Amino acid sequence: MSCCPEPKDGKPFDPECEGPSAADLDRFGSDVARCPNCSEEVYHDIAMCPECGVAIEDRAVAGRPKPWVLVAGVLGLAAFVLVIVL
Repeated sequence: MSCCPEPKDGKPFDPECEGPSAADLDRFGSDVARCPNCSEEVYHDIAMCPECGVAIEDRAVAGRPKPWVLVAGVLGLAAFVLVIVL
């Protein structure tokens, strides 16, 4: 016996139909990617490749400059301004 009653309207739940549709995959992309080191197929949100163990960077974070680059840039700009002014 199920813990929840069947829906009163619409189609009954079918576990085989669960997941993204082909139209959704075309629109939003696949849920898998390739490891940049060994080209093994991995899920897009995985942190480490299970095949070769290389860390897979988050695409949203990968494009941002590292914090030390920003600090070095600010210090370099400040030094430049001080040299020009003095």
